[in-house]
Amino acid sequence: MITLSKRWKDLFWGCTAACAVLIILSLLTRLILLFALGLLAGIVVCVMATAKLRCPECGKVLIQEALKARLEGEITCPKCDQTYTLK
Repeated sequence: MITLSKRWKDLFWGCTAACAVLIILSLLTRLILLFALGLLAGIVVCVMATAKLRCPECGKVLIQEALKARLEGEITCPKCDQTYTLK
C-alpha cells in the first residue's frame, strides 16, 4: 500500500477544490452571458418597435400615446393632430 505525505494530500484536495470552483464559475459565467445577450436582444427589439411607431407626417415618436391606448385603437399625434388607428 502506498502512503502519501500530508503535503501531497493537501495538493490533491487543493486541486480538486480548484477544479470544482472553476466549473461553478464557468456555469455562472454562461448564465450571466446568456442574461446579457437576452437583455441586449430585448433592447434591440424595443428600439426597432419604437422606430416603427412614428408619425408619418411629422416624424414624432408615438410610443407614449400608443401605450396609453394599450397598443390598440386610435391615437392622435400631439404635434400635428393627425389621427391613426393601431391594430
